[in-house]
Amino acid sequence: MTDLTNTTKLMKRVSTGLVAEMPDIRAGQSRLRQVQTVRAGKCAGLAAALLLVAGFAIAEPKAPPETIKGADKSSGSTSGTLNLTKLEAKAEKQGKSPPLIFSNLTMQAAIEKSRAEKKVLVVKFTAEWCGPCKKMDATTWREARVEAWAKDNAIVIEVDVDKDQATSQSYGIKAMPTMLVIKDGIEFDRNVGFMNASEALAWMTDAAAGKRAIDGVLTKIKAGEKLSVDEKMDAVDKLLASRQYEEAGPIAIDLWQTMAIEKPAMFAVRLSFFVQTLSKVCAGHAPTREKVVAIRDAAEESLRAKPDWNLLTDWMSLNEALQEQAKTLEWFDRNKLSDHGRKTVRRFEWRLYSLLEARGDLRDLAIVASKPLSKLQRDHASAKRMLVMLESQLTPEEAMYMSLGRFREQVGRLHSGLILDERANEAETYRVEAIKRDDTPEMRVAIVEIASQHLEVTPEVRAWAIPLLDQADTALATNLNQQVMDRSSIARQTLGGQ
Repeated sequence: MTDLTNTTKLMKRVSTGLVAEMPDIRAGQSRLRQVQTVRAGKCAGLAAALLLVAGFAIAEPKAPPETIKGADKSSGSTSGTLNLTKLEAKAEKQGKSPPLIFSNLTMQAAIEKSRAEKKVLVVKFTAEWCGPCKKMDATTWREARVEAWAKDNAIVIEVDVDKDQATSQSYGIKAMPTMLVIKDGIEFDRNVGFMNASEALAWMTDAAAGKRAIDGVLTKIKAGEKLSVDEKMDAVDKLLASRQYEEAGPIAIDLWQTMAIEKPAMFAVRLSFFVQTLSKVCAGHAPTREKVVAIRDAAEESLRAKPDWNLLTDWMSLNEALQEQAKTLEWFDRNKLSDHGRKTVRRFEWRLYSLLEARGDLRDLAIVASKPLSKLQRDHASAKRMLVMLESQLTPEEAMYMSLGRFREQVGRLHSGLILDERANEAETYRVEAIKRDDTPEMRVAIVEIASQHLEVTPEVRAWAIPLLDQADTALATNLNQQVMDRSSIARQTLGGQ
């Protein structure tokens, strides 16, 4: 079975191909403003289907996932991949791959050339596997008006983050595509994410004229003008993109304290997507982090005096923003075993589950999952949505692993957790329903494989596990998925089967 390390590496590949850093699924589901307005290639569309994956520093080489074969290949379409392939094929046919706008220069040579010619330097950080980068190569960078502007005003180069990691790291590149405008060797402005020709041309023209994307908002702030919640969030995003953490800090703290008051519809955004944003600000600016620590600690003191659900939610959210989730897990451990404590921790399944999954204690997963069948339904729906969205970014095998493959692992972990929590009847109902939803040998093997790794091998376990492997092996004999067959064989040996 592919471990979570490979899952993480592949998710880095996926998220890098979309936007700066991948938010957790709760962000994609709740930040409706972005889902409705974000451009193609940005994060919100895919984030709506991702399964509890927090933000990554994602400028890394790709890692191949475990190959999943068999009956799964019939699921879904690959129209997104085919459309992108057609664009690339058209560009190839025209003899324009890569786009002619890019000069074949190193970063240092490009800086010197831009100085000598008194032009700005535009740098696109890219990767071979970045979908939006390819889309910009097939469209934006081939537009005649963009090429004409660059010919008169700029030197344009591209840097592959996998091939030139030193340059990418020196500029703090966390995602692709990231575009920089450099003047006289110094970064002047940056943009993260796909831009069409009009957007790219407007941004480069403004930067060449000395206007940063964030200047308008900063002018309003300095003048004491009141900004809307959306304007503040946009400002923080742009300041983070240009690594202006000090300027982002006060706005981010103000948003945390006032967002839900000024715009109640953003209540869920504050506790999901914005927590990731606040975390980035804290990581980049120590004084802001100290202020957030003080807010979190004040909440803890208030909770000691008087319990409050909303304040407890804030406390957990700030722990996440500060990357101190250990405090949340300590709280969980203090409360998980008593009846009253279980009722309390289950109210925070949405906040706790991914933390507990990462920690690896399967019984804890069952403790917070008060309604396993409801969770199964949600997880399966999310996996199917993810499969459709990933097909345009990955190979069919990779997309299958990151969607239904990951879903099967989640099922296996919670199923074993229910047994460890002495809820065998619920585990049986959950197992039967999971197989109804995903009636494949891969699902059966995943359930038994994880059980063989975490449960004591008893006659009760063998009574349901061996028949599942028999069913899986019968199906695998026809589709000949050797990898899954090997996993089945190892699980059978662990269980003492023939």
